[in-house]
Amino acid sequence: MRKRRNIGSQEMGSNEIHRRRETQGTLPRDLYCCRFAWELSKVRFLVTTFLLSASLLVLLTWWSFHVSIDYLKIIFTLSAIFGIPLGFIVMMIIIAERDASVLSMKNRMHFLNQVIENRAGVTMDKWDLIAANMNRILISSGSCSDAGYFFNGEMCYDKFRRLFMPESKKTKYVELDPYIDKALRIYKANVSAYWSENIEGALDREFNGQ
Repeated sequence: MRKRRNIGSQEMGSNEIHRRRETQGTLPRDLYCCRFAWELSKVRFLVTTFLLSASLLVLLTWWSFHVSIDYLKIIFTLSAIFGIPLGFIVMMIIIAERDASVLSMKNRMHFLNQVIENRAGVTMDKWDLIAANMNRILISSGSCSDAGYFFNGEMCYDKFRRLFMPESKKTKYVELDPYIDKALRIYKANVSAYWSENIEGALDREFNGQ
């Protein structure tokens, strides 16, 4: 009887998660063929600008070798050799800085609140829900592009671990420390409960099989 109640509660919890996820919206993984296509869509303006600039520079370099003006050859050749790699480096720095600026103190607070409210553990259903909610919050506040910040629940889970787990939770936002501690307590409690249930279930199946 106890097992039936547990199974029933798990099914109800899963159904509730799916219902809430549908209400909050889809994830980028549901809209893009792969994560690379999604990442590219977020920086398409920068990438397009870089590619057009590099193509124009290559074209001008090619043109300079077909005219009898030596200094143009030198200028455009050196510009192509040094300008294209430098432009690529600058583009990557801009992308990295833009990505790092998304999770400000206010947005980290939203992130922690989502973890606390949804009582996240190791199951991806809850992290998918948190990722969808965070994308909605970040897009509505103008913190990220319409493509969203989290591709799926796994990316959201990895970001949480890197930002707030004990070995890396020291942050310049000291005001967040109480919320970080609360989120970690809930996370660890749900992880322990998940593994306890699964280990107990595996042992029961092994015992019944014998």
